[in-house]
Amino acid sequence: MIIKETNKSDFDQTITLIDPKNKNQFNLNQLTTGEIVALWWSSHHKSTSYIPKYFKQIYAIDISKQRKTFEKFGYLEESDDHYNITEKGQDLLNSYNWIVQEHRDNTGMFNSGRRLLSQKDISNSPSIGSGFNFPNSDILPNDFISLDIETTGLESSDTIIQLSATHVLNGIEVNYFDTNVHGATTISTFIKNLTNITEEDLSNAPTLEQIRSEFTKFVGTLPIIGWNIKRFDIPFLSSRGINFFNNDIIDLLYIARRYNHGGINNTLTTVKRMLGIKSLAHNSLADARATVLVGKLISNFKQKAPSKKASGSRPTSLDTFKYDDDSPIFEGLRFVFTGSIKDGTYNRKQMEYIVKKHGGMVTGSLSKNVNYFIQGIQTSINLTDGKHSSKELKFQELQKNGVDIYKTDGRGFDKLLADYKRTALF
Repeated sequence: MIIKETNKSDFDQTITLIDPKNKNQFNLNQLTTGEIVALWWSSHHKSTSYIPKYFKQIYAIDISKQRKTFEKFGYLEESDDHYNITEKGQDLLNSYNWIVQEHRDNTGMFNSGRRLLSQKDISNSPSIGSGFNFPNSDILPNDFISLDIETTGLESSDTIIQLSATHVLNGIEVNYFDTNVHGATTISTFIKNLTNITEEDLSNAPTLEQIRSEFTKFVGTLPIIGWNIKRFDIPFLSSRGINFFNNDIIDLLYIARRYNHGGINNTLTTVKRMLGIKSLAHNSLADARATVLVGKLISNFKQKAPSKKASGSRPTSLDTFKYDDDSPIFEGLRFVFTGSIKDGTYNRKQMEYIVKKHGGMVTGSLSKNVNYFIQGIQTSINLTDGKHSSKELKFQELQKNGVDIYKTDGRGFDKLLADYKRTALF
């Protein structure tokens, strides 16, 4: 039997409570991969003006603030316009050299390896309590299933290697379903290190077809919760013939976005850290349990104020534009558009709408805080120098000053959108 009754001892072996992460402190027991990469970057790239945008997007680190923290705790020393690493800082880097190597081997802004690396838990925080007996919150139903999967990658052609679900009744996990899944002929070294699952672990595991009936019976028609479950887990299972058409699906990612939890993004790893939840890294049973705990604890934070929408706005071409995907893949990212953009799938207004739909911000002017500059053909008769818009000239100025802004066109936006949908983990 793959289904087992849950007991507190078993539960506490996979997930426990620790002191919540204080984003203004630096604790060796609560290290993240992003902090190690940021320290390495600061020691190898002396200039304080150039900071890759992916540090915020992928590693949930604001390097400009993190450098000040490193300096405060003696890992960096500021000298004129750059930082020097101290002996203490170098010792820390030497201890975690494998993280630096993984980061350097996974080049490219949209490389999934970096995103997976950012979610690996390397903290050694001591436990201060168990999350087993926490009562349900108003956010979660009284009776539900929490579901998670591990795969060989993020592509639709990849393979499920672990399938887990927990049954929670009146705030307590009563039983769980957990198994490795046979089917992958090879597993990359990176995924092995991330999940601790090897080909040998799968050699005697059941196939997805063999467990299909038992798994769907375990889930039944109960509501299903998960993290980014609407965009990843449920479609992944559905494409392999495991469907949940009669179940309510509750994606905790979307709920977490409503709260001021203090994290720099809304990945499960970040939100867990802000709530003081520690679990096994990239283990689907641990992640299923962690998602439940997030649902129970997230309401401890204040909700964000609802955004105000202008009333009485005049009709635009967007009135007939249909775009239902609202996954927060652009959350925390700033976009600036200029000119008439007609070389991609969408026009300028549609692209601006898509950015906002995905949680991004569209601003009217360029600054060092902008991530993406989407440029079209200039049709205005009031160009600053007769050739370039004021935004284009500002972009050139920022570039000369070493500010990192990604510039592209309509076709590039199509690729940007596809890449973020394909690789973003939450």
